[in-house]
Amino acid sequence: MLQGELAELFEAWKYDQPNIAEELADVAIYLLGLAQMMGIDLEQAVSAKILKNSRRQYERRGKGLAKISPDTAPLTLVRSIEQQRLF
Repeated sequence: MLQGELAELFEAWKYDQPNIAEELADVAIYLLGLAQMMGIDLEQAVSAKILKNSRRQYERRGKGLAKISPDTAPLTLVRSIEQQRLF
């Protein structure tokens, strides 16, 4: 069901439909419910993933970015997010 909600969200976004927020809410509801059923602390998992991503270094290659070295970038982004307590 989550996959279906993601597809509906993508379609709403792609065609600039007025129900984007509602579709995004549906995705969040299913995602949070799935995490609860699996016993996963989603706040902790998201924080850990943000930390992991913040330590990666990227370089511009052509029209995109390429990861060159994991776990070496500064923690500025994570510290900023933790200070704001977005979760």
